[in-house]
Parts: sequence; C-alpha cells; structure tokens
Amino acid sequence: MTLPWRGKWLYCNTALWLIAVKVGLCLLPFDRLCGWITAANKPAGQPVAMKDLWEITDAIAHLSRFLASLRINCLPQALVGQRLLNRKGFDVQLKIGVLKNLDDRFSAHAWLEYRGRVILGDLRGLRQFTAFPSLDLVRR
Repeated sequence: MTLPWRGKWLYCNTALWLIAVKVGLCLLPFDRLCGWITAANKPAGQPVAMKDLWEITDAIAHLSRFLASLRINCLPQALVGQRLLNRKGFDVQLKIGVLKNLDDRFSAHAWLEYRGRVILGDLRGLRQFTAFPSLDLVRR
C-alpha cells in the first residue's frame, strides 16, 4: 500500500520531530526544549476532525516502532504528539507520572489525554502511575 502525499508528509514531519525531540532531550534542559517545541505553537482553534487525531497518534506509534533503535520512548512521543495535535486545534494534555515498583524502584511514563481519554502512551497498569500536576507547556 502506498501512502497519499498527505500521509507521506505526515510521516516525514513526524519522524523529523521525533528525532529532533529525542536529540533535544539529550542536549537541552527540559524547560528550554519545551519552549522550543511550543514556540511556534499556534492552535488552529477548533479541531479539524477526529480522523486527524488518530492519524497523528498512529504515525507516532508506527514511527516509534520503526525507529526503535533510537529508543524514542514515551516522553518524546508525547511531546511530539502534543505539538502536532495542538497545531491541529486539539487541546491535549501532557501527563507525566511515576510508579514505585515492587522492588522499590521508580518508573516514569508520559502520555497524552484528550477530553479525559488516553490517546497516546496507553499501557497496562497506567492507572497505577501517579501523575504530576499538569504541565502548562503550550501556553508559555
């Protein structure tokens, strides 16, 4: 199956953002990276269509598996999803939570929610994570 031009653009744009954010997380302080990600983030107003939300989240999930050797984990995925979806007018919330494992180790996870529903980064046991207070990264 070949993708239409719009799909190719979405995948190329998403791949570039995933790689750039992954590199940025290694090189920049978190608040500076978030400022860079959201600097030109001007929401479009009302969401265009729910189809756009699912196309973007699917592209992020597929590309993250395709680029598995780069270890693009949940945080860069959620940050890129937030950027791309906010640009389309979706008011998504970035959630970052922690969980204390049975062996007294902490695990962290990032995910996106839209209207109270997890749309990116859902995993079994997600409800066990304690989410930090909302990060208002988009409206800086």
